[in-house]
Amino acid sequence: MLDLNLLRSDPERVRISARRRGHSAAFVERVLELDADRRAALTLAEGLKAEKNALTGSISQAADRAAEAARLKP
Repeated sequence: MLDLNLLRSDPERVRISARRRGHSAAFVERVLELDADRRAALTLAEGLKAEKNALTGSISQAADRAAEAARLKP
């Protein structure tokens, strides 16, 4: 099992190790790309979750919750 933190912090070391073992080191770039995509998706999801929570809070504090929910509905 390859430690993702090691791959992030020292990709050249992982490439050297892969070559020494007779494997292609091309996977390192692909893993780093996928990791960056995953991190971006998580950041986007967390932002959307925060927005949802803010809207939910706005609705719960409104005097007429149904009207507020309808007003905020996209």
